[in-house]
Amino acid sequence: MTELASPAATDVQPRRFTSDEVQAMLHAGILHEDDPLELIDGQLVVMSPINDPHIVCVNHLNRLFVERTTPDVMVSVQNPVRIDEHNEPEPDVVLSTALDGAPRPDNVLLLVEVSDTTLTYDRDVKRPLYARAGIPEVWIVDLDARQIEVHREPDDDVYRTRHLAGLDGTVTPERPTSVGDIPVRDILGDLPEPESDESEA
Repeated sequence: MTELASPAATDVQPRRFTSDEVQAMLHAGILHEDDPLELIDGQLVVMSPINDPHIVCVNHLNRLFVERTTPDVMVSVQNPVRIDEHNEPEPDVVLSTALDGAPRPDNVLLLVEVSDTTLTYDRDVKRPLYARAGIPEVWIVDLDARQIEVHREPDDDVYRTRHLAGLDGTVTPERPTSVGDIPVRDILGDLPEPESDESEA
């Protein structure tokens, strides 16, 4: 009788893609610009569908940041951050000094992830990635809890400081200073209810 080797015994390694290879697949038509994918540790990760509360929250953040920043700061919405050849995550909002292309870690001022079904993934996978890259400040906007986690002082794969702000609190980016205090209620206060998955009778 033939026995199949277990995956552990065969020491199989997954194929890691680079950002250049992903771009080549886009040019060849294998992938498409509107495919909901991001490159994390060389793997193409399918991004979760975006619901109405998520859309409204991102729109609030975009409007607030655009109104409070100067022309030398770019507000980038759901575009890639080029961390290294194997990592191009697509956060919901990024403030950076990159005016002529995708931001890189050394010009990111603030990075925001808006989370509902992706909360564990954003905390356990993407937040350590951002810390290792030296991104100075990361906000995780928890739609279900109606609060914002502010993470600062990256140290290896963790952030040394964490601050929670609820609906009655404020959040203030360290940079750019022009943004100032933002009431959390202006970001999370009037979100629509998510649509039910149940079909109407």
